[in-house]
Amino acid sequence: MTVLLRLLLVTAVVVAAVAASWSFPTLYGDTGLVLVPTADTLQDTFVSVAGNYAEVKTENGGRAIIYPVRFLYGGSDNLELFVTLSESSTSRAEGGFDVLGGGFKVALIQENLATDRPGIAVGARMYQTSGFIDKRVLDAYVVGSKTVFKTSDILDQSGYTFRAHLAGFFSRQTGGNLPDENFYSAAAGVSYNNFNGTSVVVDYVPELTSHNLTYRKAALSFALRRPLSQNFAIEAGTTQPFGEGSGGKLYAGLLYTWGVQQVPRNQEPRIDNSGY
Repeated sequence: MTVLLRLLLVTAVVVAAVAASWSFPTLYGDTGLVLVPTADTLQDTFVSVAGNYAEVKTENGGRAIIYPVRFLYGGSDNLELFVTLSESSTSRAEGGFDVLGGGFKVALIQENLATDRPGIAVGARMYQTSGFIDKRVLDAYVVGSKTVFKTSDILDQSGYTFRAHLAGFFSRQTGGNLPDENFYSAAAGVSYNNFNGTSVVVDYVPELTSHNLTYRKAALSFALRRPLSQNFAIEAGTTQPFGEGSGGKLYAGLLYTWGVQQVPRNQEPRIDNSGY
């Protein structure tokens, strides 16, 4: 192997290691798309902080502004822990509500492109809203993620991937004005990830109803994400924060990630730039 080829290979591995740190959290706090988690987890000892601006059109016709903040920690290569909190600048009478919650996710199987093996993870998240919306929600889930198309150069240094994500949920909703209820549902999403750091994600969560009562409306979310530097990235899109309000409302945010990644001795095929 020539000196130049060795240098290019090491450079590609370093770029892959640095870019792999981009793991955006959902608005709930776990690594994923917008509302739907993926089978990926934040790397060992990595720390991420994400803050967003989001709009919610409430049932009384009001427009609430909320600021979700999430803190993530990679407890190991297969475990992430997260906390989410959200404050509203809108009064309760106008539809404002606050959120406090957290959870964890464990990767049971990491995706492997060489063997065409999908990634599988399990997790749980609990949060409580207070204000115009008062309720407690527990979500337990299993999620699978798989690359369905990939293209790259010979060094796996440039290219892009398309991935599909499917999650099954057990949800328990308590408190508020509705009777306590349990739900089983599925949610799905897709992601495009360019090795230069740009990603586009789309996900869908279904409506949850029981006895003609709506506990959560269906939501179709979209986001465009782009790194600004080695530590900072931005995102913008539309969603229904925490499944509330109506669709098509703006949200935008900033992500900070810090961690030390050792360069692996052997380079494996890259999934993408950000762990989605």
